[in-house]
Amino acid sequence: MDYKSATESVNQSLLNSGQKSDLGKNYVKFCRHQSDLKSQADLRFQVLSPKPQNRSERSELASFETCREITVKSNKFVAPAITHLAKLSAIAHNNLGNLHKDRNQWQDAIVQYRKAIAIDSKYQSAYLNLAQVLNEVEQTLEATLYFECAKKLDEQKAYWQLCLDQANNYFANYDYQEAVGYYLQALRMQPTNSAIYFKLSQCFYNLQQIDQALNYFKQAIDLNDQRLNEQRLMPSFSEYAYKIAQVCEQKKDFAMAIKFYLESLDSEECRWQAYFNLGNIFARLRQWNTSLKYYQQAMQIKPANYWLLNNAGNVCLELGYFFSAREYYLEAIKLNKIGSAWTHYYLGEVFQNLKIWTKSLAAYKAAQLLNPHLKQINQKIIQVQKLVPSN
Repeated sequence: MDYKSATESVNQSLLNSGQKSDLGKNYVKFCRHQSDLKSQADLRFQVLSPKPQNRSERSELASFETCREITVKSNKFVAPAITHLAKLSAIAHNNLGNLHKDRNQWQDAIVQYRKAIAIDSKYQSAYLNLAQVLNEVEQTLEATLYFECAKKLDEQKAYWQLCLDQANNYFANYDYQEAVGYYLQALRMQPTNSAIYFKLSQCFYNLQQIDQALNYFKQAIDLNDQRLNEQRLMPSFSEYAYKIAQVCEQKKDFAMAIKFYLESLDSEECRWQAYFNLGNIFARLRQWNTSLKYYQQAMQIKPANYWLLNNAGNVCLELGYFFSAREYYLEAIKLNKIGSAWTHYYLGEVFQNLKIWTKSLAAYKAAQLLNPHLKQINQKIIQVQKLVPSN
């Protein structure tokens, strides 16, 4: 087959795979080079043959040299195109193998991965994928062989690092189930690597396996090595810690919720809500001073929030800080003029403790108006009415 025919054959193959454009450009360059070489060859023939009309006397050596140059120039463009096409084919077989693997079609996956490796013997992902599937069908010896092959393709990296790279690739493409398999492989060789625990926790969270997510995140925090500290510098870590803290709070695991809310404070987006939730948790634990501290920190970020002011008032009432409680309740009512019946009710409690009977009675009546079914409100009104001085 001549070079033009070979080029056209590869060109047609690339056209079928949607990759024609690069080879088309190369073929144009190749034709131009052929034209230039032909002109150079004609000139060389004239120099070697003083009588150009006698073409039989052309130097065979010159003709051979011209053919060699054309061959070199054509290979310069055709060979890379063939190599590129082969790599695309290897990728296609690897991706088809992944599709079979997702469906637990292990033998079909093995066939496709072997084809990918046969086409591109340096395709590291195909080696790793094949090893993982062979493990699934309990062909552990062969799996080990392919793991070793993958490792040798990059002598600078340990095997656990190869698995971690592969896992991160799946994670970046939202394929969390596949990522879990490689993260677990890496973890077997790096059992104290907290960054891997963190990634596993994220995978299980996205797979809605919440208990698993909590377990791995707790272990990541407990290890607290330098690799996790590097992760903490990223906003995504703080935002994820906030999500886990919410889960713990819902499960009433307040110790873990507090721990993870504190981890989330580096995120500007989560900080206010984290302080507010910490205040709520410590209020539920009846640790009033700590609760008030976190409410006040939340107020420094966003002071105009009805529930924040209301809850801070409740804590001050428990602590006996009646003047502070009064200010918080009044500010809360300004933000919500109708307000909560309970806000008015507790404001009545504050005025009652301050022995300001008329204002206490007015607050209780406002609470009754907002919620006539409020327990003990009628008893409070009767009690305070007796204390209001008559005109």
